Amino acid sequence: MSGLGDKKLLTSFLQNIMQFKSIPLWGGLCLLFSAGAATAQTPANPLAASTSHSATIKPDGSLWTWGINYEGQLGNGTTRHSSTPVQVTTQDPITRWTQVATGTSHTLAVATDGRLYAWGSNAVGQLGDGSNESHARPVAVALPSAFANTSWKQVAAGTSHSLALTADGRLLAWGHNAGGQLGTSSHRTLNQPMEVLLPMSAGNTTWAYVTAGSSHTLALTADGRLYAWGNNDFGQLGIGSTTSTPVPVAVGPARGAAPLRWAHVSAGRSHSLAVTKEGRIYTWGSNRFGQLANEQSLVRTLPEPLQLPRHLANIAWAQVAAGGFHSLALSTDGRLVAWGNNCVGQLGDGSTTRQLQPVLVSMPQGSAAAKWARIASGSFHSLAYTTDNQLCTWGSNGFGQLGDGTTTNQQLPLPQDPALTAQTSPANQSISISGSGGGIEPWGLNDNQLLKEVPPAPSFMMLPRPKDQARP
Repeated sequence: MSGLGDKKLLTSFLQNIMQFKSIPLWGGLCLLFSAGAATAQTPANPLAASTSHSATIKPDGSLWTWGINYEGQLGNGTTRHSSTPVQVTTQDPITRWTQVATGTSHTLAVATDGRLYAWGSNAVGQLGDGSNESHARPVAVALPSAFANTSWKQVAAGTSHSLALTADGRLLAWGHNAGGQLGTSSHRTLNQPMEVLLPMSAGNTTWAYVTAGSSHTLALTADGRLYAWGNNDFGQLGIGSTTSTPVPVAVGPARGAAPLRWAHVSAGRSHSLAVTKEGRIYTWGSNRFGQLANEQSLVRTLPEPLQLPRHLANIAWAQVAAGGFHSLALSTDGRLVAWGNNCVGQLGDGSTTRQLQPVLVSMPQGSAAAKWARIASGSFHSLAYTTDNQLCTWGSNGFGQLGDGTTTNQQLPLPQDPALTAQTSPANQSISISGSGGGIEPWGLNDNQLLKEVPPAPSFMMLPRPKDQARP
């Protein structure tokens, strides 16, 4: 097998993925971090980015995926990687989709009839079908009887855990739970969904939106409060400590500040981003690569306002997307900024230099659009739609996760197949497409060290397979 050798080495390679070790990428080596949920508060969410696979929903409701496919996470019935989009299919060929979310090696989606599906790896029950058998095509999530006829409005996926939000504001979680990321008051991993209850102190409100990081979860209530649970080693819960919790706990506010009301939130690998109802961005958690845009501290345990350069100081913001070690934000007037780790060009500024302050991401050359409309952040790659529905991708592309038919990294937004368009919403709506990461925190490393200090490994391109191995 080209670049990796025999079956034994491949097995070791896959075990490294599951244990969040390292993976060779095109043109060098980066640590592996998973990307989780890509979800939205608006009725339709057409875009998702993960560690090494991506997804989008076209205006006709068809769902397309591309990138790595070892566990069948592309949902096309095979385990072959694809650097170009492939269509997700079910037993019902006319199935259409409204929501999609991507974890490290699994994918979730909601069909137009409200049904909830999952596919890909199921090693820790992240598909929620009551088993630990992986599937390369969508399978129905096994719902509790109280949720049998429920309509679903949102899904979120972390490294190996999953969440789904009902139309009436109830929240279910399942999958890996070592960090308490399911919010079910224990650390027991679940292969079937269990309800996440609001604290008694929340009163009569309901859940309104959820986002999943590597092993932590953030969720908004209908009245704009923010709760967090799961792993908190780097303060990513925003509760004033680094103590993890398996139950929802109120986030913040910052020291001495009045309680904030939140419009949007995104969970990254070990950092978190949020936008207030007034359009201000707050950040907290790990800052090892400048993903909080703060040069003063490596860890923040409470939300603090994003430090913006003068020319961006008075802008109102609508969306944020937290990646492995980088961050994206979209303004209400359609401007896109990025900051943090940039080792493979994931900031889209034409360089691989880490940015400790937000920098503008330019529109691709020749684009007729003047504004950005939706954003998604994977661990080391980024995706965005323009206002004229053009999909652009940039950053890491070792498994074809940019969808351009190559495995070449890109440092600037690259327009993709015009057929991959999506229904976009005005940027001033509270919409989110969020990425998350998972893996080993590279303490004390700068961006160049991240590439240089990992032991040498074979350069990785698209892996050939002896044959097309299909799964149920």
